[in-house]
Amino acid sequence: MENFCKLKALYQLIHQIESEIQQKHGLSATECLTICSIDKGLNTHGDLALSLGLTKPRMSKILIGLQHKGYITSTPYTTDKRKTIVTLTNTGKQKAQLAETSDIEIPEIQKKCP
Repeated sequence: MENFCKLKALYQLIHQIESEIQQKHGLSATECLTICSIDKGLNTHGDLALSLGLTKPRMSKILIGLQHKGYITSTPYTTDKRKTIVTLTNTGKQKAQLAETSDIEIPEIQKKCP
């Protein structure tokens, strides 16, 4: 029962933080982390996936979404056309800066269990 309570509290905390990020930035937490990672110099699908602990297919879906929103562009790698380099657009750079300086509150985990 104790582990269930901890897991439930953690889930509620994550949901609360996700909701706040979505309200403030119009992006999921993973999208925010992705654009901030690109802003810090990570620029390939593989590097981003590894850094964020995501699978390559999941990372590809996130990058496609960010590209559709106008935050990133992808260009073929010069020596290996199977790879792409991801860069932020001007809008993406602005969004990354806003996300990095945002005041997202991280509340304490509540361990209340009936």
